Amino acid sequence: RARDVTGVQTCALPICPVHAKRLGLAGGPGLADYLTGSASPEETLQVYSFAGGARGQSQNGSSQNGKGSRLVCITAGKVSALSGGELGSEKFAEMIDEVKHAYDLVVIDSPPLLAVADTTEMLPVADSVAFCVRLGATTVDAVRAARAALDRLSHRPSGLVLTDLSRNVGYYYGYNYAYPYTDSEAHSEEPVEASRK
Repeated sequence: RARDVTGVQTCALPICPVHAKRLGLAGGPGLADYLTGSASPEETLQVYSFAGGARGQSQNGSSQNGKGSRLVCITAGKVSALSGGELGSEKFAEMIDEVKHAYDLVVIDSPPLLAVADTTEMLPVADSVAFCVRLGATTVDAVRAARAALDRLSHRPSGLVLTDLSRNVGYYYGYNYAYPYTDSEAHSEEPVEASRK
């Protein structure tokens, strides 16, 4: 296990393969390899270290050094080996349950909610959902559709995370869209934007 400076033991599952490269982690073995039976849970663990402002990684759950914050990661692995449905399988649910017992916080970084069916298959194992909206890119229609999908999981607390928010906007901002009052106002392919108040 890796414990950060706050004392919270955190495990992250970046489901998208590109995240491993961005974090400087090995692409595998990862989640897909475990689900297809080609890797054990221990073989999928890697540690991302934030020691002294420098970033580094090591494998098999051991950290590079004893200082700074560390994040245990289970990367995507060889996703081409997945035949479909594995992320909604009992084996995936059992793995997440085991990870929840081993770590204080488990973060699953999934693909976009509306673009990939695998994301909705993973939702039942999540205790809560943080929905990310990219300002200037995510359309109002996409936000509404995603909210409708999340509304079907009303027993799970959900939150909104705004990304790509410019520092120029300041601390107080609003949005250039509102819920429609008529059917003619209901459709909008305009991106969500932030504006000064």
